[in-house]
Amino acid sequence: MGETFGSLSFQFRISRAAISYIVKEVCQAIEERLGPKFLALPSSQEEWQAIALKFEERWNFPNCLGAIEGKHIVMEPPAGSGSFYYNYKNTNSIVLMAIAGPDFECLYAHIGTNGRVSDGEDGTISLPPPKCFPHGVQKLLHIFVADDAFALKANLLKPYPQKGLDAEKRVYNYRHSRARRIVENLFGIVANSWHVFRGVIQLAPRTIESLVIAALILHNFLRRSSSRNQYCPSGLLDPELSNGERAEGL
Repeated sequence: MGETFGSLSFQFRISRAAISYIVKEVCQAIEERLGPKFLALPSSQEEWQAIALKFEERWNFPNCLGAIEGKHIVMEPPAGSGSFYYNYKNTNSIVLMAIAGPDFECLYAHIGTNGRVSDGEDGTISLPPPKCFPHGVQKLLHIFVADDAFALKANLLKPYPQKGLDAEKRVYNYRHSRARRIVENLFGIVANSWHVFRGVIQLAPRTIESLVIAALILHNFLRRSSSRNQYCPSGLLDPELSNGERAEGL
């Protein structure tokens, strides 16, 4: 849950070197054994269509395949790295790029870009072919939703600037916000469950990368398990009030 290697060493009466080896080995095993099943992009047209249908039913956003966001994983920089991991938030970090699905699951994750890359500048993903809206006849692109850190693209939508919005653009921004906040909730759930992500991680970058991926795999595993309500009670999520406003979760 976020204890230091020193604390674990004291509790279990084994050396810090042994703790370090165990953590690396367990994370690697999780990634190799569970990763292909619990953290993999959809591989068929039917799977993508199921995701788009869930986004339409739950978040009123048809043809949406996921919410994208970059997150800085704050770390203690390695000796001799200089400003390589330094970012605009005046911390040192590596960047996690994630795509969240309609049920707060992680569909895709990439980590390893140093913090000098901004939240929205990392990576591209192949998309499924265009598809008609329900009851429509014109094929429209599948899209991802993101915030202003990302560049606007045909397959990546961001909200309208807040000034001078007409009614239609305000409605769009509202729907966009509902769909995009899924990825914020995903990060919040993981940080609440694994407290190591709440502070500055004092591990080697490669170990941090493995730790993050393992946590996301376990998140997806627990979201599918029978104990999902214990892992992620409704109070952790950002509920929507009757007036359409968003309330902050725990």
